[in-house]
Parts: sequence; structure tokens; C-alpha cells
Amino acid sequence: RILKGLDKDGVDVTVLAFYSTAEGSRQKALDLLDEYKYQTARLNVKMLDPLLSPGEVRAYGVEQDGTVILSTGTGEARIPPSFTGTGLTEEDLTNALIKATAKTKKAICVTTGHGEKRIDDSGPDGFQQAAEALKKENFDVREIRLLEADGIPADCSSFLIPGPKHPLVGPEAEALSRYLDSGGRGLLLAEPGVSTGLEQLLEAHGIKLGNDFVVDVNPMARVMGGSPATPVVYEYGTHPITKGFEGLMTIFPTVESVQTTTATAQDVTTQTIAHTGAQSWGETGPMADSVSFDAAIDRPGPLDIAVSAVRQIKEGAGPAADGNAPAPPA
Repeated sequence: RILKGLDKDGVDVTVLAFYSTAEGSRQKALDLLDEYKYQTARLNVKMLDPLLSPGEVRAYGVEQDGTVILSTGTGEARIPPSFTGTGLTEEDLTNALIKATAKTKKAICVTTGHGEKRIDDSGPDGFQQAAEALKKENFDVREIRLLEADGIPADCSSFLIPGPKHPLVGPEAEALSRYLDSGGRGLLLAEPGVSTGLEQLLEAHGIKLGNDFVVDVNPMARVMGGSPATPVVYEYGTHPITKGFEGLMTIFPTVESVQTTTATAQDVTTQTIAHTGAQSWGETGPMADSVSFDAAIDRPGPLDIAVSAVRQIKEGAGPAADGNAPAPPA
């Protein structure tokens, strides 16, 4: 259906597949792309060896062997290499086609005004690199002030609150709640020891922040150039966000734990996304040069540091009837 839509709409798609001859999944990718090309003449496939195509690698910002880029006149989508050895899949390629040929861009609205990370900050604490990566995936990324915008704009497909240093106020929390009630999606990144002002909203969705500081004495953190204040995560929940993370390490400088609780709202399902190992704990005392686990007040590991909550909503309750609005249930 999607490939026939390319012919119907007259949309040409260029596929740049960056595979070196040493990449084991090269042939599988080539076979799959040939199958898609057989269905439509609108697909122009170029198989490029990154070692022999440095100009294209620089132009498209390719950093990994096995990257596939789909581009049209209006959009682009990238498929990163598989870390699990599965190679390019039909699901990956089809989803990328949908994203690259979308007539409108989905908007991610990033809150500001509370000391959040900035999407135009290229420094170590900035979110510019993340924002640019999202733009390459055909998303529109922009900042919003909740009070000035009178809530989440109708064309926002999701919101992001990246590490606020000051709590959101009541009207802002209420605006976020209304948006989620109508089928919206959001991501909150909370820093240790900082009140978000969203405690009731999180409680409604079965989430409670640990109000601690995760310490991990796993020596791997030091190998990675970190410290006990930089937990190393090896284990993940079965979730679309962490699909393909098996065998990978991720590091989290300064993070607090998060707990799943009984949601006060109805039809909420919570799920762990990532958790620390047994050598970690949630430090509830002040952070100092030397800390130690106190069984009386500290939480022993493993500790969840990322969770998701999904709430089923009534049909027809989406925030806006346009291409950017998320569709229920969500």
C-alpha cells in the first residue's frame, strides 16, 4: 500500500545505504531493497561503501557502518545499524518510508522557562545534538512557554520537559494534564534533588520520583570515564524505546531513581525501561566526596531510572483532528 502510494502521489525516494564490504548484513539489506524496488520505480537505491565515499559520509553526517538514509523533496528518515545482528528489516524500512514521505512533520514541543536544557545549546549540558538528530528524522523541534502558549499547542504531537531546575506552576501542570487526558504524549527528564511541580500528574500515571541520587560502585563506570555518580546500565525492559539495546551499555550522569506505583487514574499500565545493577543504591543523604550505603534510609539496587506509563483513553478524544495529533488510545 505504501509503495503504491509513491506511484499515486508521484513521490520519488532516494535510499542511501552505507555498507562497507566487511559489513555482514550488507547482502541482506541489498536483497530487501531490491524487493522494494521491484514494487515501484519511485525508489532510487544507492549502495555506498563509507570507506570509499567520504564526501557522502560527511555530507549526510553518517557515523556508523550500516546506516540507511531515505530522503524525498520534503523529508528524511534514518535507519541506524542493528546492534542485535538482525540487519535491515522490512519493519524498519517501511516505517522509514512512512516518515520520509509524510506530508506534515510531527512537532515535538520542548518546554522552557524553568531552567531546562536548551535545544540551541551545543555545550555538554545542551540538547542541540539531540534536537538536530530529531530534525534529521523529519520532526519539527521547537521551544514553547506553557503560560504564554496557554498550554500545549494543538499541533504538538508530544512534549519534552528536559531537566527543569525550577518547578512548573499549577496552571502549567494542569495544561499538561489536559493534554495527556486528550491523548497527548510526553517525556519528562528530571534531575536529582529538583522538584518538578508535576508530582500529582506523575502519581495519576503510577510514577513516583525517588528523591534520591543514584550511586553505582560498579567499576565499569570508571572504565567509561565516569564515577560512582554515573550509573552504567546493562539491563532494559521489553519496550519499543529500548528495542535492540541488548548487549549495549548506557551511562546516566547524575540520575535519581523512579518507582512505579498504583495509578490514581484508570486504565494505566506502567513498565520499566531501564534499571541499574545490584551494586547501586539510591543515596538520600547529601552528596559528598565520600558516601556509603545506609540500609536504614537508602534504597538498595537494582533501581529503575526510566519508566513509561500508558493510559487507555476513550475513542475520539485526540487533541486535534490533524496529521500531527496522536490518535487514541495513548
